[in-house]
Amino acid sequence: MSIQGFFIKPYFLYSMLKKVIDFATAKLSRLLPAWEASNVINTFPESAAHRYVLPGNIDSMPVEVADHYRKLVSDAPKVIPALRLYTVANANVSWHGAMFNNLRLFKPEMSPDVDGFFRDSFLLKQWLQPKRVRRYDEAALVYDIWSAQNYYHWLVESLPRLLALRKYYPTIGLLVPEPTPSFIKVTVSILGFEKLIPIKKDEIAKVKSLIVPEKVPYLVMSLEDTTSGQGEFSLTTVRDELLREVDNPTLVPHRRIYVSRAKQSVRRVSNEAAVGQVLEKYGFETVFFEDLSFTEQMELMRETAVLVGLHGANLTNLMFLHPATTVIELINVDSEKYLFYFFLASYFKISYYAATCRSVTGDVNNQVDVVVDIEELNSVIVAALSGQPEASMLK
Repeated sequence: MSIQGFFIKPYFLYSMLKKVIDFATAKLSRLLPAWEASNVINTFPESAAHRYVLPGNIDSMPVEVADHYRKLVSDAPKVIPALRLYTVANANVSWHGAMFNNLRLFKPEMSPDVDGFFRDSFLLKQWLQPKRVRRYDEAALVYDIWSAQNYYHWLVESLPRLLALRKYYPTIGLLVPEPTPSFIKVTVSILGFEKLIPIKKDEIAKVKSLIVPEKVPYLVMSLEDTTSGQGEFSLTTVRDELLREVDNPTLVPHRRIYVSRAKQSVRRVSNEAAVGQVLEKYGFETVFFEDLSFTEQMELMRETAVLVGLHGANLTNLMFLHPATTVIELINVDSEKYLFYFFLASYFKISYYAATCRSVTGDVNNQVDVVVDIEELNSVIVAALSGQPEASMLK
């Protein structure tokens, strides 16, 4: 038998065994009654959704890319569903933020794309593999597998949930993953929560009364229209409260910033030297957000008039830009076109432009390194700068 065959066979057997276990566990779990909340508070009524603003260079984009943006705008949700606050009795919470009780997940809180991670064999393994259990009478949960370690998902999806929690349970302890990223510690403290309850990867938190603000998928939360008077739990409110730590009313945005991913392990600009030469012509500085504290990142954004960056969590910081400033996103057309930052820019009334690039390998995924089209980047920068308002309008 070849070495390759030796490795393929065990993997095949493991895959088949997992499918059998998943199937059997799924059958068993469906026989159990649905896991319902013991109490539900309606925190946010259904309301109108924000309208998109198409990218500033939509007419000069490659046709397939421009069509994708236009379709997103035309298919955008027209309303935001009502939000609820759940009390869940006798919940087990994993490090990932998954809530379960025996072979049942608490489904209302889980996004459809997250649910699949935790069904079936995951639930069975929680009891077959011994784990340390820590017990609590009461705690709250506002994170999931995405926001446990991801800057974008934490700021955009978890922090608005904290506002609803704060209204009804201002002193409650928060379950957090351990190790806890500094951006989680800093932001929860600014929003008034000081009691953190860490969960390690080899632990389960068993909570007699778990409080869970409902999660709204990013597509809807990012579109919320705060002009309708329903902004109590909005991302705008989150942004405004965080900025109180750093805001200087006399500051005028004036810097042009390129945020580099060169220190990251995935999704980097392979021809960054050439990109840097173009950007330098127009007065851009290169920064690495990982070298700055959360507060320093907010301060930098308040000084920034134009932000350029490759798709990634770094661009979440555009939420701290002044309205009427500009962001240019480097978009990999070989990926699935995750347009989180287009949504975010539209929501915060930031002028948005996109410069396309392609993966180095041609692989269709969102993690590969990319090559930026230098000629297109130059054209997009010229178009974006021509649309920049005078400094006096940026105050």
